[in-house]
Amino acid sequence: MRLEAEIPCRFETSGISYLSPVDTDGGGTWIWANSEGVIGCLLNNYQVKKEGAAIPVSRGLLLKSLASRRHTQSLFDAVKMTDLHTYRGFLIFGMDRNTHGLISWDCDKFQFSSEGDVHSPITSSGYLPEEIISHRKKLYHSRFDTASSPSAEELFSYHTLHDPDLPAHSVLMRRPDARTVSLSQVSVDPERIRFSYGAVSEQCRPDEPTTISLNRVD
Repeated sequence: MRLEAEIPCRFETSGISYLSPVDTDGGGTWIWANSEGVIGCLLNNYQVKKEGAAIPVSRGLLLKSLASRRHTQSLFDAVKMTDLHTYRGFLIFGMDRNTHGLISWDCDKFQFSSEGDVHSPITSSGYLPEEIISHRKKLYHSRFDTASSPSAEELFSYHTLHDPDLPAHSVLMRRPDARTVSLSQVSVDPERIRFSYGAVSEQCRPDEPTTISLNRVD
C-alpha cells in the first residue's frame, strides 16, 4: 500500500518555483505546476510487457527533475535525451498555455503523442489494466460531451466516483493491495497557479482539500 504523500509545498529549482506534493516512498512526485504555467504529471505504465531495470530509479524523481522546464516542448526534449532504461514503464503528460502532449515509455521504446492524439481521460491500473481503463473511459464519456471541456467541478466529481460493487474499477479505486490515497487539482490563470490537494480516507471519502498558490511569471 502506497504511503500518504507530504502535502504540496513550494519548491525552487534552477530559478523556477513550483508547487508539488512529495511521494514519501521515493522522494519524487507524480504532479507539479511551475511559475511558468507548465504542468507535469506522471502515471505508471502498467501495460508494458518488459520488466525494465532490475533496480530501477524512481519515476517520480524523473518527473521532479523536469520541474524547471519553461514549456512542454522543453520537457519532452529533456525526457527524450534521458537514458530511460533505468526506469520502469511510465506515462508523462505535460501542458502549458499553448499545447499539451503525452510521453509513453515501455522499457523498450519512447513514444510521443501530440495534443491531437491525446484523449481524456488518461488513466492506468496495475490490475486488469485493459478492462479497467476501458471501464473508466466509458464512465467519462457517458458524463461529458466530447465537444466541450468539463468544468473543474465536473472533473472533480468524476475523480470521486466510487462504486462499492466495482471498487477496483472505480476512478476513486480501492483494492486489497492498493487504493486512491489523494486527489490533486491544479488551475492556471494569467496571474496565479493554484494547487488543491486532499487525502482520501480508507472509506473512499475525500477530505477537505488544502490549497496553495504561486504567482505566474511571464
